[in-house]
Amino acid sequence: TQVADALGQEALLDNVVGELHVRVDLETVVIAERAVAVYAHARREEESGVRPDESGNADLGPERTTEIEVGFEAGFWNDRIGLDFTAYKRTTKDAIAEVALAPSLQFGDDPLQNIGEIQDQGYEVALRVTPIESSALRWSTDLRLDGNHNEITDLGTDADTAILRRGSLRLGQPVTTQYARIVCTPEMSA
Repeated sequence: TQVADALGQEALLDNVVGELHVRVDLETVVIAERAVAVYAHARREEESGVRPDESGNADLGPERTTEIEVGFEAGFWNDRIGLDFTAYKRTTKDAIAEVALAPSLQFGDDPLQNIGEIQDQGYEVALRVTPIESSALRWSTDLRLDGNHNEITDLGTDADTAILRRGSLRLGQPVTTQYARIVCTPEMSA
């Protein structure tokens, strides 16, 4: 009877949980950009010659990103209900960005520089439900939820802000944060 009970529980478990996959992934990606000056041909017909386009950066090193990702995929009741979950943490060291210099110190586009470290972490959750499945009709619904948080943890300098052509990077803030100045008249600030 114990064997029958165990087989009955196993059959019940097979009917409830059809699939279960667990994932763990660790990867490192290295991105290398060009460090030499780039020249462009004149863009208009009345011009001739070559002009500087990017000044290059002999000190530019590769950007290194390390990511760990864990998650699972589960299917229940013949995959009529499915649940996927993934969480990740990514660290980018020596991140590459175009950092603005004073116009008197450069020519062409802003040079690429290694700016320090960026950390990303986030999750993705997906719930799949198939309430009706027959030869004539299949109704399936997916619900997805995800979130991401990134933060600049090191700019590679003692400064807490790096100025870009469009915006800036600030220590402790997300990469895509936009900043603007608000101009107040004396009447508004009183």
